[in-house]
Amino acid sequence: MLRKAGLLLIAVLLLAGCSGKVAFQKGEKFSLEGDYDRAVMFYRQALREDPENVSFKTRLTKAQDLAVQNHAQRASQYLKDKNAEVAVYEAQQALAFGPENERAKQLLYEAGKLKELQTHFAAGQNFYAAGRPNEALDEFSKVLEQEPDNPDARAFIERITKQRATLNQDNEELTL
Repeated sequence: MLRKAGLLLIAVLLLAGCSGKVAFQKGEKFSLEGDYDRAVMFYRQALREDPENVSFKTRLTKAQDLAVQNHAQRASQYLKDKNAEVAVYEAQQALAFGPENERAKQLLYEAGKLKELQTHFAAGQNFYAAGRPNEALDEFSKVLEQEPDNPDARAFIERITKQRATLNQDNEELTL
């Protein structure tokens, strides 16, 4: 009975070691393919099953660094393309893999500012289309606070200002 228990324990330990290696091999496969997100997942699994394995720790760290770099690079590109939603997502992914990464933090900040700017601009357009120029001006002014050289917001403000001037002139002519 004791012998069976000992053999069972050895078999469980061997299987645990094998499953760590299987997860590690999957991590290696995904790492070679450039899918660092999945590689990290499998390296973490391997490390959970063999927490003292230095190779597992080393490969996990490297894959996390590469995942951060990939997501940060994509976030940067989406920022250049003015795609705030996806830039925010990519920056958040970079931070998930490297919470202390300063570049990822900066990208998330910039993406958040771009998203805020785009939200104000869209709100301004909606107010303008709804015939609510005061609210539109407020929103376009918020855009210019963040981005003083924004030509689209400036154009809307000029259009609204001209419309108001024309309206005031028409009202003056009617009262004369």
